[in-house]
Amino acid sequence: MRGTSTLVTQLANWASQAPDKPALHGGSPSKGFTDYTWGEYESNVRRVGKALIALGVQPGDRVTIIGRNRPEWMFADLGVMAARAVPTPIYATNTPEQVAWLVNHCESRVAIIDDEAQYEKFLAVRDQLPALEKIVIMGDVAGRDKDWTLSWDEFLSLGGSVQDGTINQRINSAQADDLALLCYTSGTTGEPKGVMLTHGNFAALGESISERFISTPLEERVLSYLPLCHVAEHTFSIIRGIQGGYEVYTCDDLNQIKEYLPAVRPTMFLAVPRVWEKFEAALKAKLGEATGVKAVLADWAIATEKSWFDSELAEGAPITGVTRILADRLVLNKVKTALGMQDVHTCISGAAPLNPATADFFASLGLPIAEVYGMTETSAVISFPPPSQTFSGKVGKPLSCVELKIASDGEVIVRGPTMTPGYYKNEEETRRLLDAGSWLHTGDIGEVDEQGFLRITDRKKELFKTSGGKYVAPAPIEAKLKSLPELSQAVLVGDGQKFVGALVAIDPEAVGKLAQQVGIDAADAAELANSDAVVQYLQDRINEEVNSSLARFEQVKRIVVLPAELSPEHGELTPTLKLKRRVITEKHASEIASIYA
Repeated sequence: MRGTSTLVTQLANWASQAPDKPALHGGSPSKGFTDYTWGEYESNVRRVGKALIALGVQPGDRVTIIGRNRPEWMFADLGVMAARAVPTPIYATNTPEQVAWLVNHCESRVAIIDDEAQYEKFLAVRDQLPALEKIVIMGDVAGRDKDWTLSWDEFLSLGGSVQDGTINQRINSAQADDLALLCYTSGTTGEPKGVMLTHGNFAALGESISERFISTPLEERVLSYLPLCHVAEHTFSIIRGIQGGYEVYTCDDLNQIKEYLPAVRPTMFLAVPRVWEKFEAALKAKLGEATGVKAVLADWAIATEKSWFDSELAEGAPITGVTRILADRLVLNKVKTALGMQDVHTCISGAAPLNPATADFFASLGLPIAEVYGMTETSAVISFPPPSQTFSGKVGKPLSCVELKIASDGEVIVRGPTMTPGYYKNEEETRRLLDAGSWLHTGDIGEVDEQGFLRITDRKKELFKTSGGKYVAPAPIEAKLKSLPELSQAVLVGDGQKFVGALVAIDPEAVGKLAQQVGIDAADAAELANSDAVVQYLQDRINEEVNSSLARFEQVKRIVVLPAELSPEHGELTPTLKLKRRVITEKHASEIASIYA
């Protein structure tokens, strides 16, 4: 049976066309990078595929992958596909109990894991994993159970007994409707669901993105630092990385990206809104230190670039002039170079809505951000704008392969060849997701303007109703709150209450300035949070800067200042830094109650 084009066959094409060109890098700037060419990339993928076949993995079997971003993670992911099995990645931050649930739900026989920390999780729930036959460990683990585990080298050596013809047959027999990925959602709304994605989904995505996405094969550099088990990073670094021939650098720690960026000098950069917001806060603090002529020059350059950018949007095509070039040479290129983004031609934001104020700030630096809209169930992308149409607050037009319409209740619904066939072993949720007409219900509320650009206004499930019967969309108001330089996070509350309140977190970068502004001594955000003067100051700022632009029923009447930022470690955010509202509401029930006391 003749197979279909897959990521593995596309990787083989690059290995044939440019075997000695750099393709993938592990390591770090401080310790040195480990480099792999396209030829070596493909060779390692084939070795993983052969080793899995030697372990008895059959077409359609699920193989769990858990760990930080590193080349071996990518070899494993594609190697599983090469064996015509299904990679099933899960978050490295999962607890042992979550690991057990996920491994059992997908019925994985083999798990490929990162290091000792992950091994300890599996060991803690070993008696709950009856179907798991073997664990492959990418790193070194002392004292491991050698009957249950294999080192990376031991694992790869197994493939020596498998003939090239055997792996070739697996690769070349893959079908468009074969599962290529089983991707579990991070569970912001409850129990994780296994989203099934096919080789056909990926092929349709690649073809449609290539029509709109500007990139040069074998010339692009990207940094992979968000969790690879998240569909946004997986799509950017692996799916598009191979389809587009990107050179990928892996970073195993989100907190180290400022070290990596100047060394990698990416040409394209993907970030979630929280990362863009952190960059914004740091850059504003740095720019705020300028005095005299430097301050005047910086203000002029930023205003000049923003004016040119707005004109560019109006024209719908790139334009330039002497003042724009001068602003870049004198100020903006230095700012971008300090960040390591002087070579970036495409900035991308995904996984959650981007604050329009943040988008405007980066546009004024000559780094316009293309906001991608999509979800795991749509192969990551529904719509995104080309660089000359990055209108703040809008997410572009749908891909050419995607039909999109707004339902009578305002929900965005879509259909096309990039849509998931459904959730693994969950027919009930699949029926809720996909209707009889094959329309996928996104759960997002949106609108399409007269030019065909989509704007997402909120999550359908996140709308809440006050006791006065008014519906409130939290995301836009939270974005306004976070636009205040003092605040890094905000969570709106008020379901069934007389008025809207909010939990807010102070930006660590703003602690010193805020303490000075209020006239108190404070070493950190926790001390500021305990100050009535700080709470009143922030409420006054909200009244002036936020509430003045809102309808009365939307206004934030009272706040609680949290002693520390919400975090994935405490279960309040997903690994891609999205709010887990149910967890936050339960964990901070007493603080919320105090708002309405």
